Amino acid sequence: MTLILSRTDVVELLSPPECIDAVERAFRLHAEGRTLGPGVLGVPASG
Repeated sequence: MTLILSRTDVVELLSPPECIDAVERAFRLHAEGRTLGPGVLGVPASG
């Protein structure tokens, strides 16, 4: 099952400091070769 979050959902679930921490961790793991390459970052959808 795929969960699609809106911008509002993300804002309500993730504070700016938590977002920064998550992005830093993702870059660090990618630099260490411990993640897959970036995929689709957004999907245009109506509604």
